[in-house]
Amino acid sequence: YFNESDTAAYARLGYNGYGAYLGGNLYVSGTCSGPSGTCDQDVAEKIDANYDVEAGDVVEISNDGRAFKSSTAYNTRVIGVISTNPAVIF
Repeated sequence: YFNESDTAAYARLGYNGYGAYLGGNLYVSGTCSGPSGTCDQDVAEKIDANYDVEAGDVVEISNDGRAFKSSTAYNTRVIGVISTNPAVIF
């Protein structure tokens, strides 16, 4: 998706050794496909943890904003799964 009225969005092919470079927001309607490992990358956000957590642990958020290992099924405070090697970190 490319919004021509948005000057912050642009696309380049063959940029700095990349096959394509996209600047701005990206909207994909459909399927992302490519060689194994190109579309199934982990995305993570750095969050402090109160307790020992390991890769793959489901975590929830405490009242003070820290993550801890969840122990309750269907908990509405679950925020994600611990990752050790994400491709993208927010």
